[in-house]
Parts: sequence; structure tokens; C-alpha cells
Amino acid sequence: VMQLLQLYAPLSCHTIGHVVGREVYAREGSIEGALSDCEYGCGGACNHGITGAAFLSQSGVTLDSLDEVHIDSRLIQEVGKQVCSVSDGCHGVGHILFQIYNSFDEPLSLCDEIGRLMKREDCYWGVFMEHADRVSSHDTVHRDDKQFVADTKDILFPCTDVEQKYRHACFRYLSRIQDRIFDETGTGVERRYTLRTLACETFIVGEDRSSCFEGLGRYILDTAILSPYEAYLKCGPLEFGLDRMSCS
Repeated sequence: VMQLLQLYAPLSCHTIGHVVGREVYAREGSIEGALSDCEYGCGGACNHGITGAAFLSQSGVTLDSLDEVHIDSRLIQEVGKQVCSVSDGCHGVGHILFQIYNSFDEPLSLCDEIGRLMKREDCYWGVFMEHADRVSSHDTVHRDDKQFVADTKDILFPCTDVEQKYRHACFRYLSRIQDRIFDETGTGVERRYTLRTLACETFIVGEDRSSCFEGLGRYILDTAILSPYEAYLKCGPLEFGLDRMSCS
């Protein structure tokens, strides 16, 4: 299934792959059994769906009847640490945390408690990717009963609104979030690239600038999945060498 999604729906295969993973977990009833049935295609999407579903199941949280006031954060941390020990587990946990809280502060703080070292970054990626999937054209499974975190025309949102340690993960998915704004304003493809580049250039130097261009490069590669050379053609003409390196 994942190979077919990768071939015929490359831009949305990751979000659809999460659904496949949830269904596999529902059928198998265990992380180990479900993971053994999953192919890795679409960036490990099936694995992410499985671990996210396991996290929900084991923590006793249901998205259909969610009451944030009564969420046991200690239980979420305990179960989250267990799920994070599984391959790609923390990424799936990050997705679910954003679904639960529909905000950034609490999920990211929980990622800090749940994950260790690079596992934390995986969890951050899950949080920001879930938001990006909801607000962009990648959204194929949007829950109509949940509201977006913010309705903003700031094309650097939310990356400039979160703490520095979370920004690298945020910039990885910023271009997807920007797509919603560009879709609403009818911005053409080439103009989008120009605006994304100008947005990254607002950071004079430093980590934010390099992370922004790195995220742009990842987005270009994702959208040119059948022709990776296009990423080089886009990043190559950038004026400064460090920007080209980050983008490429």
C-alpha cells in the first residue's frame, strides 16, 4: 500500500499513510505486530500512524470526546516515554499531542519531558507537521470539529512565535503552512518561491536563517519528488553560499 501511495500520491502519501498506520494498529492491537506489517514508504508514515494510535490507546485519551481540563499530563508523559522508545515513536506522539491540545506551547513542553536527545526533535517535528498538514494542501484527513491554532497572514508564523530550541523543527514545515496563505491570495508558483526566499532573508544571519533555507530546500525536494535535480536548480542561484548550502 505504501509503495502505491508513494508512486501515485507522492504529495499526500505521508498524511494518508498515517491513516493506514492507525488502521493497522486497530487490526493488530499491538505496536510490535502492527510495525511488522508496515512498509516504510512515504517517510515512515505508517509507523507514525501506528505509534500515534498506540499513544492514544494506552493513554486513554479519545479525540472525539476530548476534555483538556481532565487530561492527566503525568499519564501522557509516562505513556509517551514508552511509545518514544519505539522506532519513529516520538514523531507519532508529537502528531497526537497537537491534535489533543490544538496549540504549540503544551505539546512542545511535553515533548521536552517525553523525549530524550534527538527523540525530542522527532517529537517537535510531529507537532509542527500536524499543524502544517491541517492548514495546507497536504490536508487530506482534516477533522472539521477542530479549529486551527491561528488565522494569520504572517508567512513566518508560527516559527518566530516559539522558543529558539523549537524553531529548527518548525522551519522544516514552514513552506507547507505558507501554502495556505498563498492559496488564499492566488499567488503563483514562481512568486511563492520569491516570497519564501525573502522571508528567510529577513533573518540577517544565524540559526534561524539557515534553518529557514533548509526547510525551503526540503519543501522543494518534496514537491519535486520525481525530479530531485529541481531542488538544485532552485537553491543554486541563491546569492550567499551558506544559504545555498542550507537549501541544498
